[in-house]
Amino acid sequence: MQDLLLRWPNKMCSNVIVYCSHSAAYTSSPLNEHYIYRKSHFPREQHYYIAINTCKEEKRFKSNEKFRIFECKGNDKKLFEALENIIDAHTPSSNIIIHNHDPKATKKIAHFIKKRHHNIPLVYTIHNSYNKFSARKKCLTNLSILHSSKSVFCGRAAYEAYPYRHLFKQKTTFIPNGVDIDRIDSTLNRREGTSKPNDYRIKVATIAKNNGQKNLPHLLKLASELPKEMHLSVIGPLSDEDKNKIESLDTKNVRHVGVLERDEALLALSQNDIFASSSFYEGLPVAVLEAMAIGLPVVLSRIPPHLELSSKGDGPIVAECDLSLWKQKIRELNELKQQKNNGLQELGQLNRKLVEEHFSLAAMHKAYSSVYKELLY
Repeated sequence: MQDLLLRWPNKMCSNVIVYCSHSAAYTSSPLNEHYIYRKSHFPREQHYYIAINTCKEEKRFKSNEKFRIFECKGNDKKLFEALENIIDAHTPSSNIIIHNHDPKATKKIAHFIKKRHHNIPLVYTIHNSYNKFSARKKCLTNLSILHSSKSVFCGRAAYEAYPYRHLFKQKTTFIPNGVDIDRIDSTLNRREGTSKPNDYRIKVATIAKNNGQKNLPHLLKLASELPKEMHLSVIGPLSDEDKNKIESLDTKNVRHVGVLERDEALLALSQNDIFASSSFYEGLPVAVLEAMAIGLPVVLSRIPPHLELSSKGDGPIVAECDLSLWKQKIRELNELKQQKNNGLQELGQLNRKLVEEHFSLAAMHKAYSSVYKELLY
């Protein structure tokens, strides 16, 4: 990893990155893909994570000696105190970057910097597609871009969906999301003696959210019409409406696994034959990238972020959310599964190679290091 370590302007200084995000949920991308990864792989830097708000206890990442979380619980005074204490502990000998992931907090953090610490750069990451935001979130995003030193979209498609990118050309860029391939492999290596259960049905996994983004009803309808050909495992939180739909299915070939910690979710995904996402919109979906890194074939809705993935290789299967078309895709994949040499493995390996070449966390953080370095000169 030495080639990924940033050559900072002053090599004698310790360099500090302060991550600010909405919460410390253990499925959080800012927590996992940014803070935990960078703290584990960049020993010449100091790293802090400030959770501006809180989440339910059962979903919260617990602080420990290695990964310390500053919990502000929605209190601005605690946020400013945490920032002040970190900055005081490291100035004037350190180069400090504040990397924010919460659009609601950008303006207040920028005001804090301007009032007390004029020379600290503020980076802001946008994790989804602007054109699908509510009017309020669009306003917050525009203000965040205006008040930040640099704003980073999580993929090319998300960047191109931002209509004002030409006005903020010098202040915006995109860095594709990535996944921690070493962590995935290490997690899967713990499956000692386990293998995928043999089943004449193809086992399909998906990740759900309780805000409607993932278009789960499409997959539930698909499962209900293919009771003898597929089994669907749903990982993640569900709305009451989606829970009722699953309970009302007569086919009994859908299982709600629930909310899992990141490593447990990886293990659950690996017990399936393929991964499916019928999302209405995404930024650049980490769950899809993780499934591909595991070596699963993926069937994806035809939206720009999914097309961004398929543009890098032949592995991902992208199709309009037409029920008859998806039934055809599932049946074709099930035929591959039933082949003597299991034709799904070849598709899965294409996906694995695509992630290794284009969507690793090592590549993502190398690009972020360049952004940090640019702002510190």
